[in-house]
Amino acid sequence: MLKIDHLVKSFGNEKILNDVSFEVPENRIVALLGPNGAGKTSIVKLSLGLLWPDLGEITISEGSWLDNKVRKDISYLPERFNFYPTYKITDVLEFYLKMNLFNGDYKQKSIELLTKVGLKDHLKKRVSQLSKGQLQRVAIATCMLPSKKFIILDEPFSGLDPFGIAELKEWIQEWKNEGKNILINSHLIGEISNIIDYVVIINEGVLCETIDLKARNDIVLDEYFLKVIREKRNDSI
Repeated sequence: MLKIDHLVKSFGNEKILNDVSFEVPENRIVALLGPNGAGKTSIVKLSLGLLWPDLGEITISEGSWLDNKVRKDISYLPERFNFYPTYKITDVLEFYLKMNLFNGDYKQKSIELLTKVGLKDHLKKRVSQLSKGQLQRVAIATCMLPSKKFIILDEPFSGLDPFGIAELKEWIQEWKNEGKNILINSHLIGEISNIIDYVVIINEGVLCETIDLKARNDIVLDEYFLKVIREKRNDSI
């Protein structure tokens, strides 16, 4: 699914990622965990081609991150989703469907996806008229395009109420059951611990540990994460 090989990235004199390497198996729900400033968002942006590494390679689904055929299979939910405020939400989904060369009825599919994420009664609304939670549901709908094989979610629970969080967790599990690969960057360890099956822990630009939760079902993830980070910080003193 995802292979990071000796990744190095700096901004000026500050090294954000320092020789990070890890490999995640196919068809997993992976959590990328770390404190603020650990380098998680940089890994996401590098994987999307939004940043360029100083050194290293990224492989996604057995192809190079530079290959457009690979990149078109990626769906990305940013931490702060936005779109032209005057667009109706059906127009937003139609835009994404057309951009991804969907072979079918754009309008019908956009209504289907927006209905699935609970926006059936808001189809005539414009982006500017949505609450934060409703806008996040539109963003989630853009990740449901049938052609996507690899879904990257950056703080996906932002703006969602408890019911919306529960629904998103169900959809993430559905995506996995469909054979998709999911990478989640989130600080809400308690919300994701019961759906993820692989963990990558980063601290200060350095890989701390990867954990296959299928083989380590004894771990209480939030406690274990804090333990790992505290140990790394004590080692650096």
